[in-house]
Amino acid sequence: MDDTSVPYSYTVVKFSHFTYPCYVGGHINPAVTLALAVVGRLKWIKVPIYWLAQYLGAFFGAACVYLVYYGLLLVFIALFLYDR
Repeated sequence: MDDTSVPYSYTVVKFSHFTYPCYVGGHINPAVTLALAVVGRLKWIKVPIYWLAQYLGAFFGAACVYLVYYGLLLVFIALFLYDR
């Protein structure tokens, strides 16, 4: 993976969300889910399902980042934390 893949994928996702907001209904922020339910744009019965999916997605995303950068994390710890 090179340095441009993450910003590029983020740009593609945000561009599609801003270009077609009526077709892209996903939001990854639990506060947005709560706000949409409060103003009546999302049914309250869907809030726990959205929250569960958002938290699981955040957990698995963090786990993927951890696994990708595990080796670099070990190098950082060895060089900067145990060297002193």
